[in-house]
Amino acid sequence: GGQEQADAFMMEVDQALTRAELKGAIMSFSEVFRHEGRQLGLKEGLERGLDRGLERGLRQGKLEGKLEGKLEGKLETARNLLVAGVDPKVIAKATGLPRQKLAALRKK
Repeated sequence: GGQEQADAFMMEVDQALTRAELKGAIMSFSEVFRHEGRQLGLKEGLERGLDRGLERGLRQGKLEGKLEGKLEGKLETARNLLVAGVDPKVIAKATGLPRQKLAALRKK
């Protein structure tokens, strides 16, 4: 981690004999931290993106589930009303289901 790299850097500084070597050690240390910073940024960005995607997917799934449940309820009501002999025009108007759907329900 960061402490090990800091220790390694200090050892390089202690061993540097010239300004050029010291400059190279500092640049090397800087590159290592830039790389680690990029990696950390990528990891955090990916985690945030996954969290947002999961939340969005859950919201979408809930919405689709509600819509499917509403449709199932309308279909069940329409079936029951058809069995009871209610006029399909009345059922279509009350449920919002198209007459073609009601015709298909009668055939089942």
